[in-house]
Amino acid sequence: MKDEKNLIQRLKLSDRQVFQIIFDLYAKKIYYFSFDYLKNREDAEEIVQEAFIRLWEKRESLKEEYSLSGFLFTITYRLIMDCFRKRKSTSDAQKHLFHVLTDESYQTEEELLYHELEALYQQAIDQLPPRRKEIFILSRKEGLTYQEIATQLQISPKTVEHQLSESLHFMREYFKHYTCSSVLLFLAWISF
Repeated sequence: MKDEKNLIQRLKLSDRQVFQIIFDLYAKKIYYFSFDYLKNREDAEEIVQEAFIRLWEKRESLKEEYSLSGFLFTITYRLIMDCFRKRKSTSDAQKHLFHVLTDESYQTEEELLYHELEALYQQAIDQLPPRRKEIFILSRKEGLTYQEIATQLQISPKTVEHQLSESLHFMREYFKHYTCSSVLLFLAWISF
C-alpha cells in the first residue's frame, strides 16, 4: 500500500481513499516544511491545502515513474515562492528564487534539476552500508514507521532510530558541497 507507484496508479483512477492515505502520509511533512520557510502557521496550513488541491487536479497527468513525494514537494516549493512574492519580500535570496521560478524555461530546468537531485540522492543512498540503506529506504521511500521497520527487520526501534540518524548525518555531509537552493530544499525534505 505504501508503494508510491501503486498510490499513483490508484490516484490516477480518482480513488479518494488513496488520496486520504497520501494526505495522511505527507500533510504534516509539507506543513512543517512550509512553516520552516514562512514562519507563519496560517500560510503553512494554506499551502498544505493548496498542495493537495493541485495534486488532485493534476492526478491524471502524474507519471508513475516519478516520485510522489518529489512531486508534492515541488508543488509546495512553488507555493512557498508564490507566498514570498505576495509578501513582496526584499530579501536578495528570495528575489533570486522568485526570478528562477518565474523564468519561462523554468519547467524544463525544474525537470532537469529534479532528475539531477534524484540521481545525487540515489548515489548517496548507494554509499550507505547495506543494512543502513535498507532501513533508510523503508523509512524514506516506503514511509514505514520506526516500529514497522523494527518488526519487519527483527531489530529494536532504537536501532532503527540510530541507523536513520546516521544516514541523515551522512546525507547532509554528502550534499554539503552542493549549495544551490534546490539542494538545500532537498536536504530539508529528507530530514523529515
